[in-house]
Amino acid sequence: MKANFKRIAFFFFLIAGILISTNSNISYGLKSKTEYYDLAVVGCHSSGFAAGVTAARHGLRVALICKEKIAGGMLTAGQIGFVDGSPLFSWYELPGSELNNLNGEIMKDRSSWSLTGGIWKEFRERLAAKNLELTERFEPSQAIKVVNRMISEEKKLKVFYESYPTAVNKKTDHDGNTTISSIQVGGKWEGKIVASYWIDGSDTGELISLAKLPYHMGNEAGGGGLGDQAVMDYSYRWTAVENSSGYYPTTPPKYYEVNVKDYQAAAKERWNPYKQAMGITDDQNYEVHPLRLFNNQGRLTGSSKDNVGNPVNHASPGGIPDKSPVQKWDVNGGMNSAGSLAIAKMLRTNAEVVEVFRRNNIAFPYGQVIDHKWTNISFIQDTVLLNSKDKDMLVSEIQSAVKFRALGFLWFIRSGDLERALKSFPGGKNIKVRSDWSISIENKNQPDGMPELMYQREGRRIVSEYFETIYDLCPTYDKDVLTDRVCHSDPLQLKDSIAISDYPMDIHGTNGLPPKSFVLPKPHQLSFRTTIPVKTSGLLVGSALGVDREAFGSFRTEPFRLAVGGALGEAVVLAMESKTLNFSKINITQLQLRLAENAQDSIYYPYRDWNQQEKAWTNAGTAKAIQKLLIVGWISMNDLTGDLNPNNALTGTRGKKLALLLKKHQDAPSQLPWYQFGGDLRKTTLSQFGSNSKSNETAKVSDAYLWLEKKIKLK
Repeated sequence: MKANFKRIAFFFFLIAGILISTNSNISYGLKSKTEYYDLAVVGCHSSGFAAGVTAARHGLRVALICKEKIAGGMLTAGQIGFVDGSPLFSWYELPGSELNNLNGEIMKDRSSWSLTGGIWKEFRERLAAKNLELTERFEPSQAIKVVNRMISEEKKLKVFYESYPTAVNKKTDHDGNTTISSIQVGGKWEGKIVASYWIDGSDTGELISLAKLPYHMGNEAGGGGLGDQAVMDYSYRWTAVENSSGYYPTTPPKYYEVNVKDYQAAAKERWNPYKQAMGITDDQNYEVHPLRLFNNQGRLTGSSKDNVGNPVNHASPGGIPDKSPVQKWDVNGGMNSAGSLAIAKMLRTNAEVVEVFRRNNIAFPYGQVIDHKWTNISFIQDTVLLNSKDKDMLVSEIQSAVKFRALGFLWFIRSGDLERALKSFPGGKNIKVRSDWSISIENKNQPDGMPELMYQREGRRIVSEYFETIYDLCPTYDKDVLTDRVCHSDPLQLKDSIAISDYPMDIHGTNGLPPKSFVLPKPHQLSFRTTIPVKTSGLLVGSALGVDREAFGSFRTEPFRLAVGGALGEAVVLAMESKTLNFSKINITQLQLRLAENAQDSIYYPYRDWNQQEKAWTNAGTAKAIQKLLIVGWISMNDLTGDLNPNNALTGTRGKKLALLLKKHQDAPSQLPWYQFGGDLRKTTLSQFGSNSKSNETAKVSDAYLWLEKKIKLK
C-alpha cells in the first residue's frame, strides 16, 4: 500500500513538474516555490518585452516578470499612440516650420532608423504591413493585440503578470563582481525565480533599486555627482474619443478646485497662438478643437479636415485615420502632465499624506517651500526615511493625483468651463468648444479607460562600465546650446554601438522649470557598455541606461527602447553560447552582425527605404550587406561616399580599389569574381557572380557588397 502511495505521489509530482516547465506564457494556477530559467527579465516595459521575446526565439527559457496586466510598457499599458522616434515622418497638423530642418540638412522622410530595425520594425509591420507610414500613430488597443500575439508565439517565454520582485539574492564572484542568483516574487504569483542571466527591463530601473546597485538620478551636478533626484513631469497618456462612448467623470474630480486655475491659465496662454494658426478673426463664430488648442500633434484616427493646411506644402496623406468617422487622440502634454509643483499643491490638501510626514517626523515637503525630491516616485521607493507601507501609500497618492489632474482636464472640457474661459478672452465671445469627449476604452482590463501605467519619463540611470554623455552625441554642445540650440558637430563613433537614435534631446518640465530641448540632426549611437552595471556579472539594463541626463533625453523613446531590448536579448544568447557571465568579454562584432541580420543598424548609413506604392522595402538586402561590411571593417563610410558608392558601376578600376581594401584584412576573401585592373573601365557583368539569368547586365558595386556579405562568418 505504501509502495503504491509513493508511486502515485511520484507521478503526481512528475506531472506537476511537467506542467510548471512547459512555459505556457501565463503563470497563473499551480504555484511553485522555485522555478529555473536561463534568463529572467524584471520589468515588461518596452526594453524588457523586446529582450524576452528575442531571447526566447533563440531557444532560451525566459521568465518575464510583469507588474502590469499587459506587457509592452508605454506602448500598451501606457497607451502611447503617437510615437516619438521618427520626427520627420509625421502628419503635419498645424502650420509651422518643418521639424528638425537645419539649413536644408535634413534626413529624408522614411530614412529614419525607427522605421527599419529589429523588434520596432516587426511591431510596425504587424500593425499595418501595407501602410507602414501610418503606424507612427496607432490605437493602443491594436498595439496590445500585437504584443500579446508576439508573446503567445514564444513557447519558451513565460510571463508572470501582476507580479513583481520583493527581494534579490546576490553573491560576489571571484572577481569581486555582484551576481544575482535569484529573486523572490510576490503578487499574483508567489515564489522564487532562479536564473543564470538577468535583465532590468523596467523604465525606471526597479531591479537595480532592489539589488541596491549604484545609480544616477536627475541632474548630475547635484547629489555628489549621482544626481539631484529631479525627474521630468509625470502624466497619464489617455486616449480621447470624440463622443460619449467611453468613460467620463460626472462630477468634478478630486483636486479640481486646485487644478482649474492651471487649466484656465494654460487656455489663456494658448488662445492667441491658436487663433492665429487657425485664422480665427476676433469674435468670429468658431468651433474650437480643445485638444488641438492644448497639443496639436495627437490625432490617431478620424478626419483631419479641421486642419488648415501647411505652408511647407506637406499635405496630410490621409489613409487609415481619415477613413474613421470619429477622432481619437493621444492626449499628451498640455494640462495632462503633473510636475512637482502641481503634485505638491494637490497633496498638501490630502490629510492622509500630511499625517505620513507628521508621524515620521519629516518636515512637510509640499508646503510653500517644496522639497521636490518628495514628488519623485523612484526617490520615495528607495528612501530609508519611510517604512514600506508608507512608501506604497505615498506613491499611490502621487499616481492618483496625476490621474485626477488628467480627469480634471477632461471635466474642464466637458463641463463648459473651457468654453466659458475662452469666451472671456479678447476676441472669443462667439466661440464654441467641441466638448463631447470621453476616455476611449483601449484596454479591457481598465474599465475607466485610463492607462494602467503612468508615464514616468525618467528614473534611475545606472553607474555603468561606460558613461555616455551629451558630448558623445554632440562634441560642441557647450557652444551650440548657447546659440541656436542645434548641434553643429558630428557625433562620436562608438565601436561597441548596439542601436542608433535620431531623436533630439527632449527633457520635459522638471521641478517647475521649463522644458529643455536641443536638436541633434545627425543620428547617434548607444554604447553597449552603458547597459552593463559596473562591477556586476550576468546583468544588463534596458532603459535605465548609464548615460547623463542630456543624452537620456534622446535615448528615452519607446522605439529606441525596443531596439536596445532586442540587442540585449541577442547579447544574452551570445554570452550563453560563449559560456560567460562577463558581458564585457562577448564578441561585439558578432553581436552587431546578429543585429544587422534583423535590419537593426549599429552604424548609420541610410540606404534602405519603404516604397509605399510597391508596399515593400527597397535596397533592404544591400543595406544589410553594407552594414555588415562596415561592422567587420572591410569598407569604411568614406569608401561608400566616394568611388565605391553602391550605385556605381563595377568597373575594373573600382574592382581593384575594393580588392586593395580587402587585402588589409586576413579574414577577407582573396579570390574575387570581378575585374581588378587599374585604370581599366571594363565593366564586370552579373554572370561573373554566377547570375546566369542576367549574364550581360553590368554589375554595380552593390553586387560586390552582396557577394562579400556571404563571406562574412556569423558565429
